[in-house]
Amino acid sequence: MNRLYVNTIIMNGTDCTSQNDFMKELAKLQLPIEGIEVRREYFSSDKKEREQQFLDILETGKLNNWKLRYSVPEPLFTKNGINNQFSEWLAEGKAIEVESIKLNIGNLSGITQIKNSEFKQFLADESFKITIENDQTYDNGSLNNVLKSLSLIEKQNLQIGYTFDLGNWMVIEENPQKSFIETKKYISIFHLKNMNTQNQSVLLDKGQLSWRDYLIEDWPIVLEYPMDFNELKSEIKKVKEVD
Repeated sequence: MNRLYVNTIIMNGTDCTSQNDFMKELAKLQLPIEGIEVRREYFSSDKKEREQQFLDILETGKLNNWKLRYSVPEPLFTKNGINNQFSEWLAEGKAIEVESIKLNIGNLSGITQIKNSEFKQFLADESFKITIENDQTYDNGSLNNVLKSLSLIEKQNLQIGYTFDLGNWMVIEENPQKSFIETKKYISIFHLKNMNTQNQSVLLDKGQLSWRDYLIEDWPIVLEYPMDFNELKSEIKKVKEVD
């Protein structure tokens, strides 16, 4: 059975105004989920406010025995190597005790500038995993560039996983099935969303993709599209029914 998570972008389909409020309302439903993926851009830019939000999120997560994941919409690599802010994001992930941090790829040339031993030093005291994602830009979302980045990461022997985002392939007009076949061996986390003909995220059975055909391995699955709580309950049931 796939481990199922919900991304807090779902709150945009509800009346909730913060990630923690969303998590508290979600907890009332007692749905069969493993945990939550919180989004960095939804936290306050004010340091003190953000630190309090971290504490609130951590408390809510622990009260519900949820595992937390952290989505950071920033590039992991620059042309000179690892992004200078990487240590800051790691500290934030540690503050909310996440099990993984997802980032954008960034500059592909920077991947060859970092050695395995150097990357391990960043994570020496951390237990969580780092993944990159195919996003909705050509540079970091086209199949060619995603495959190139994954190949370079493998060549450099960097301990970085891959979050496969099903819907994002459609946004940049790549073939999702072809992309899935060619990146499948790298996948460690699966972001699940379906898209309509206008490339807008919709409920799973209202989109263009036969999404069930992709859930063939026991990857952690993250639902990542706005909906209300009744719709979320129904979507979780559909995913859980996939054999």
